[in-house]
Order: sequence, then C-alpha cells, then structure tokens
Amino acid sequence: MKKLLSVILAFVLVFSLCVIPASANGTHASKGATVVNAGDVVQGQFTTSSTAAYYKITATDTMYYKFTFTNQSVELKTGISIADSFLNLFFAKFDVQITDQYDADLANLTVRCGYSGNVSLKLTKGQTYYIKITTNADGYYKMAVDAFVDIAGNSWNTAYETMSVGQLISSIDADGDKDWFYFQTDDTDSFYNFDLENISGSSTMHMYLYEYVEGAGQVPLRDTFSISASRSDTANKLLKLKPNTKYYLCIYLNSGIGGYQLDIKQTLDAVGDTQENAYKVDTDTKVTTALDGKGDVDWFKFTTKDYDAYYYFNMDNLSIDNDYFLYVYDAAGNEIGFGRSYSDYGISKNFKLSPNTEYYFKIYALSSGTGNYNFVINDIADSHANEQENATQIQLDREISACVSGDGDIDFFKFTTEDFDAYYYFDMENLSIDNDYFLYVYDKSGNEIGFGRSYSNYGISKNFKLSPNTEYYFEIHALSSATGNYKVAVTAEKDSYPNTQAEAKKISLNEEIFASVTGSGDIDYFKFTTEDFDAYYYFDMENLSIDNDYFLYVYDKSGNEIGFGRSYSNYGISKNFKLSPNTEYYFEIHALSSATGNYKVTVSYVADAEGDVKEKAAEISLNKSITRELSSDDDVDWFKFTLDYDCNIRMVATNESGSSKRFVLYSAINKEFINFTCYSSTEKTQILDAGEYYIKVYDNDGYYTLAIGDCGSAHKEDYRYVQATDSADGIKTTYCKSCKKVIKKEVIPRIDKVSLSYTKGTYSGNVKKPSVTAYDVNGDKISSSQYKVTYSSGRVNVGTYTATVEFTGKYAGTKTLKFKVVPLASSKLKLKLSTTSYTYNGKAKKPSVKVYNSKGDLVTSGNYKVEYPSGRKNVGSYKVKVVFKGNYSGTEYLTFKVNPAKTTVKKLTAGKKSLKVSITKKSTQVTGYQVQYSTSKSFKAKYTKTKTISSYKTTSATLKSLKAKKTYYVRVRTYKTVNGKKYYSGWSSYKTKKTK
Repeated sequence: MKKLLSVILAFVLVFSLCVIPASANGTHASKGATVVNAGDVVQGQFTTSSTAAYYKITATDTMYYKFTFTNQSVELKTGISIADSFLNLFFAKFDVQITDQYDADLANLTVRCGYSGNVSLKLTKGQTYYIKITTNADGYYKMAVDAFVDIAGNSWNTAYETMSVGQLISSIDADGDKDWFYFQTDDTDSFYNFDLENISGSSTMHMYLYEYVEGAGQVPLRDTFSISASRSDTANKLLKLKPNTKYYLCIYLNSGIGGYQLDIKQTLDAVGDTQENAYKVDTDTKVTTALDGKGDVDWFKFTTKDYDAYYYFNMDNLSIDNDYFLYVYDAAGNEIGFGRSYSDYGISKNFKLSPNTEYYFKIYALSSGTGNYNFVINDIADSHANEQENATQIQLDREISACVSGDGDIDFFKFTTEDFDAYYYFDMENLSIDNDYFLYVYDKSGNEIGFGRSYSNYGISKNFKLSPNTEYYFEIHALSSATGNYKVAVTAEKDSYPNTQAEAKKISLNEEIFASVTGSGDIDYFKFTTEDFDAYYYFDMENLSIDNDYFLYVYDKSGNEIGFGRSYSNYGISKNFKLSPNTEYYFEIHALSSATGNYKVTVSYVADAEGDVKEKAAEISLNKSITRELSSDDDVDWFKFTLDYDCNIRMVATNESGSSKRFVLYSAINKEFINFTCYSSTEKTQILDAGEYYIKVYDNDGYYTLAIGDCGSAHKEDYRYVQATDSADGIKTTYCKSCKKVIKKEVIPRIDKVSLSYTKGTYSGNVKKPSVTAYDVNGDKISSSQYKVTYSSGRVNVGTYTATVEFTGKYAGTKTLKFKVVPLASSKLKLKLSTTSYTYNGKAKKPSVKVYNSKGDLVTSGNYKVEYPSGRKNVGSYKVKVVFKGNYSGTEYLTFKVNPAKTTVKKLTAGKKSLKVSITKKSTQVTGYQVQYSTSKSFKAKYTKTKTISSYKTTSATLKSLKAKKTYYVRVRTYKTVNGKKYYSGWSSYKTKKTK
C-alpha cells in the first residue's frame, strides 16, 4: 500500500512531466475503449459473454478527477429468478483498475453488489488514462466522472464531503492551499481517532477540527482540537464527538506542497457518561471495558444483596496511562466514598451498603488518560454483630474463622469461663487482613479488661486471669477500611501452682519440675529443705516456650531475699547460693507483662568438701593431680600439704571451666610465696623449706585441676615427631619438658588415600572447589589441620584443573589431584523466542533467541548457534534449532507460528431476520473466513454463533434465522489450513446492525 501510495503522490505532485505520445493502445484495449470526459455518467451492462469494459480519458487540464462506480447487479436487472438475485446480492462484484499511459497502476477498487465506491486522482493536462472494469457476474453498473480544480474546498463554505470513518488521501498542491472537508457523525456515543500522516510535505502538516452549529457557522470545539505532523511523521488525536453532528476539517502546510493521508477510526462509548444512563452490572461478575478518550467517564449501577454486607470494589488497571478514580454514590447522588489509583496500581475499596438498594459508581482518568481496566464487586456478609448485646457465643478451646469486612466492621464474641482459677489465652492469627487490627476484652458491664494490637501481618496473643463461671466479651476490629480473614481461639490454662509463699508447693532436691506461667500476674511458688551438711545449691531453670523475660527469686522462711536471676529472651537461669544445712527455703518464678509458656526447673546441690577457711583445709598429696569445683563465685577452697625435705617444687594449675581462677600458696604462718590468676594452664616453681603449706583457690565458679610436686606424676608433657609419609609410618614421642623423661612413644600411621569430594563438576558459572579428604593406612581420617590445599586458577569454565595437597605437622609429602568441569546440558536451561506468534505480511520472520540459566541470568550468544528453517514467510509453524557449545552441550528446538492477516467487516446489510456480511478480501495466504455474530457486544458464548466460509474468494455470507428487529454484533477473522492444522488471525473490530 505504501509503495502504491508513493507512486500516486509522485504522480500527483510532479506537474512538469514530459508528455510522451500514447503508444499502448493494444495493452489497454484502447481500440475498443470508450472515451469519457468530465461530467459524463456512463450506464453499462455485463453479460456472461462480456465481463469486461474499457474506458479512457484525456485530461484537458491539470486538476482532480473523481471517478464514482455503482454496482447495480440486482436493482436494475429484471427477468431473473429470485435465486439468481440472491446469489448476485452476495457474490456479484466488479473490480476497477486505473492506469496511466505508461502502464503504471494508479488505483484499484472493488465494488460489491448494491454498493458504490470512488477514487480521486490528480491528472496531468494532455495525458491519457485508462479505466478497466471486470466482473464475475452479469448485471448493470454506472460510472460518473467529475473534475475539480481542487478536490477539497479552500474554505468551510466549499468543503468537500468525506466519510466520518475511513481513509482519505490527498495533497496540498500549492503554497497557501487549504483542504476543507466535512462529515456527519452517526447516532451513537463514540470516540473518534484522527491519524494524520505527512507523507511528502515540505514542512509541518496541520489539521484543525470544528463543530458546525446551525445558524452560527463553524464554532471551534471547547478544547481547540489540532494536530501537527512533521515531514514523514504521523500525529494522532482521540476525542469524543457528539452524535448526529456535522464537523469540519481543515488541513494545510506551513509552506510549500505535499501529500498526506488521514485515517479516521470510531470507537463506540459502550458505557454511559452520566448517572442517568449508567450501565447495570452484577456483583461477583468481572467486567472488562475501557476509558476510550479525553474526558471519558464510565458510570455503572448495581443492586445490593438482601442481607447486611460489606461490598468490596476491586479494580485492576490493564493499560490506563494515567492516575484514575472510582467514586461510589447512592441513588440520590450522595458520595459514599472514593479510591484513587496511582500509576498502574489498582483500586481496592470497601463500603458497608444497605440491603436491596441500588448504588452507582463512576470511573474516570486524569487528563486525557485512556486504556482498559476490569473490576468486580464482591460482597462479604457481616456474619458477626457490631455491638456487644448481639455478640456471637463461642466455646472455649474451639477455633473460630471469621473476617473483618470493611470500614467500621466490628466482630463481637462472648464466652463463659471455667469453674476453676485460670488464665485465659486469646490467640488471634491474621490470615489476610491488610492493616493493623485490635482485640479488646470486656466484662458483662462493658468495662475493659485489656486489649492487644497487631502491627502489620502479625497476630495477637494476650492473657488475662478471669473470674470463674463468668461471662466475658471481646471485640475485633481493624484500622481504616481494612478487610481480610482471621482465626481466633480462647483457651483456659489452669493456675496449677500457688501465687503466694504461704501456699508454696513442696519439692524434693534434684527433682525435675515441669510447669508454666499462664499470664499477667501469675507467680509460681515452691519450697524445699537443704541437706544436713555444708553445700551450694544450684537453681537450674530452662525456658521451654516462655515468650518474654522471666525471673527466679530465692527467699528464706521469713521472706528475706537470698538472691535472684533473670532470663533475657529465651535463655535459661542458672544461679548458685550457699545455704544453711537442714533449713527450709522458698523460690518464686514469674514473667514480665502477660508472658506465658512452659519451663523446667531443678534444685540440686554440690557438697562443699573443701573448707572455706584455712582451718578446714583439705589434705592433698604430692605428685598427684586433683580436680575440684568452685560451686559459686563466692566459694573458696583451701588445701594443705607437707614437705619432709627442702626442694624446688612445681605448682601446675588448669582452669577447666568457667572464668579464671585465683591460686595463692602460703606458709603455715601466712607468708605468701606464689600468687597467680589462671585462665587456661599455668605453671610456677618455688624453692621451699621442709614444713606445712596452704593453697587458697577462689574467684569464679567452675572446675579446675591442681598438682604440687617435683614432677612425679605431674610431668609437664611435650612432644616431638618423626613425620609420616605415604611410604613410611611416623613416630610421636611424649616427654617431660622439665626432667626430659620419655613418657611414651606412639606410631603415626602412614598416609594411604587422598581424594577429592568429586572429580567431575558440571558448569554453573561458579568457581569449583572440591574438598580434600585424607586417610591413613588404618582407615582413620587425617585432620585437615595437617595439610594445606592449593587450587589451580580459573576453575569456572569447561576444562581440567588441579588441587595440590601439601602435608605438614605430623605428616610430610605432596599429592596432586585432577578434576574436570564439564558442559551443562541444554535441558537445564530456559530458552525463549522474542516472539512466538506473527501475523502474515509477506516477509520472512526471524525471532531472536534468548537463553537463561537456572538463576535467571542471560546466557551470552557466544555459547550457542541459532539455525533458522528456510521460508518462515507463509502461514504455518516453524522450528528454530539452537546448538550449544563451550560451557553448554546439547541441541534444543523452539517453535513459532505465522498466523494469517486480519480482515474487517466491510459492510452489514439488514434483511428480514437476516444480515448480509461483506468481508474485505485477503490474499491467497488465507483459506477462508469465520464470521461470528452475537446479541452480546462481549460475545458471550450463550448468545454467540460462528459461521465458517471455506474459500478465501467467498467474501460475503448471509446470517439467517435471526431475531427480527434485534441488534447484532458481527466480527470476522481469517484462517488458513496448513498440513491439516488451522491457523487463525485475530478477530476484527465488530460492526452492529439491527435486523428487519
């Protein structure tokens, strides 16, 4: 089309062509061609033996010529059967071809039975043009020839009539020329899209639109409507025009001459613009429609259900290109509320509406926003009362599923407590509520017991001690207009242990007690009696599920505090106190706030065998180590030993657990010889005279080891090695660092097996690093601290790499191990074509290929080769072959298809309970057509039927057995059968017609 258009415009705009004498009479059958001139009206007839007619015209001046052709195959012919008339009505057509004297095509036109068509061309003075008319049926035709100096008037008073919907091709043929046209809109509310293309203008092309007002001439629209297109560019504008109204178009260039093409398309405004003509919709039904143009407002109405409910407006933006609004009104026009969508987000709003009542809502966009959207209105029944007096009765320990339904919704519940002392646990889980929400607890008189709040999507967990056999209430509501589902349950937790010291539960030492804190104010009291000897008592409490900090306090019988411990978060409590023998003590456990949960507690003891004072020091032997415990930070252990001779003694101490320990060595008369703090292991030597000595150990609780001697069994051990290799065992020698005595020798088994965790890894884009495992000859694993592993560089791409293992410490030697990175199979990748479905346009299709790994990262094209099948132009399916290489292996295939081009409904003609459908003919890339007709503009299946035309040459069909005086919506699509499979184009836009 573009190529033909360029030829026509070139012909129209170039006025200085040299006139060459006509020499193509034979080609144009000019010997028999009938000469016509401007102003002629020719009536002709086709017969089965004569189905072509030839005419020629010589331009007397350079001007526009308009050729109008009318197909009269039925209306003027008499003496034929009804059957023949019917066939002619649907299948009779004639084709017009206009050429210049050099055989160049200037225009082609097809006119069906009962229709007219016209072509306007600028002809050059002195040149001859040829018109050929051919037909496929006998019948009559008429041709009229008119000449104009300018096809469009230069003022609105001389404007040329054109179509309100269609295509216009013309040119500005002189500097300062203006083309004026007028058209009449139909009787439907519609938006019109004006698409102006500046094909060859020497400057910017402008178009203005005016509304005609009877008696006042042309009046500009409220918003001055103009569009401008620079050279070889296109500009468009969309706006709503009044029905049954006359409009004027003015097209001109800034300067110079040039051609243009104007396309006018119509979009029906299917939804009313005012509350009075609102479109009725049903709840729970999704509606898809569009904002069609500048200032478009869509009004809808619906009727609520016959019960109390909240109504949820859920609107989804499909393609609207600006912010848009939803306003809800009652029948009197009072605003209920509104929502706004920012950018491409949707709108979700909730309102409680009256039962069995009609409501209205409108949707519109900012500025000139257009685009598609859908919405659905769902109702959520208000299942639970909004006030205390109508609260829903629930049972304890039974989970209730419910929802908050919108702005102002409150759910009230009531329950009766058990007949024993208990804490009541309110556990509410948020399933889908989209804002903060609250739970309030009341007594029967409405006095608040307490409340809980959920932030974001968290739940609510609250505990309260409530009176036995008493009715209580609680309410649930959310902030703003939040909606969503939740679950709630109220459970009773019996208060198993006393809340006062006087009622404390008696327990035994070393007895493991399992218990729980059950809510705000709960205290568990216990008592026990100490043993009949000196000891430290260890309180060990483990948190099993308490959800806040908690405390343990220890008291004597008079209530005096001995000490306490606190647990932060989910840690336990461990405390030690030295208590008097044969004495009763008490302890309590309670948690912060309304915390609940289970715990375990044990009271055990450690006898204080070593005296806390010098006078009670325990006797120890030389050259023999002992291990003891400081039971608390306050505990002190005293020891004594005797030297029968003067000697250089060694004092060796090790801190086995807990923080550091302090060690001090005294003489019998308290002279200090050694004083040190031991964090791990410490050794001190001191020359002492024969006599009695004392050692004091204190500072922090925990175990320690102590030895005094001149080596003996308290040797200070050290080690030396003969390293093991893969061919010989090694030796570990243990000796005393002080006296150098060899204590023992041990064999170090030789190295046997050294291996990698894998020797073949699949390419993943990450560095490969197989771990190393080494075993000795006895099958025991060699510690990784005894060797160092060095890897070769790279280790990402496909190839062979090494890991070098260098032994150290007790071992010696080096091992080199090899491993490979192999290609990743193409089946592990995700392949995608840029397009999998095309529309036939006569050109070969070549969709690009993109490949992604499992992480979603793009695989570069250097890792694969793409091979396309031949052809790829005609309708059908095609396979693209992708062959992988480098870090990938394998071959994959992707499929795309070419569908036939769309067609349009050219015309609908109403008959009695029937419609005649004329289809715009497509190329041989089409096998046939499908005509779909419905009483529903959305083509719902219940009201829709489809008729198939099996030949592309057959471009009309009659839809029969329709309802009389009923409006039908009709659309068409093409199909082509390739290798037994049908390929379909998209549906055309619909046309409507009412049957007779």
